[in-house]
Amino acid sequence: MLRAETIPATESSICLVEADMDAKAMRTLVNLLTEKAGRVAAVFAGNDRDGYRYIIGSKQVDLRALSKELNVVLNGRGGGSAAMIQGSAQTDETTIREYINGI
Repeated sequence: MLRAETIPATESSICLVEADMDAKAMRTLVNLLTEKAGRVAAVFAGNDRDGYRYIIGSKQVDLRALSKELNVVLNGRGGGSAAMIQGSAQTDETTIREYINGI
């Protein structure tokens, strides 16, 4: 994915919010960004009115433990493995970015 190539590696988290993206594209992008993120790589698709779908990956953070907190903070549902979680969230883009960037 061309977009992933333009994002520099960082010691912190990477958070992308898109208006629309299918699950396969989201997963591919998360897999590419996980290689560049020092904490987590998160891709959210949706909008403030209808909510967001998300996929989050990490090689450094146990996402299974994080998913419980994330679902409370972002009014979400979902889960997964220690390396990748997915689900939905009923919140706004600002809250998403603040939470992910704080991980």
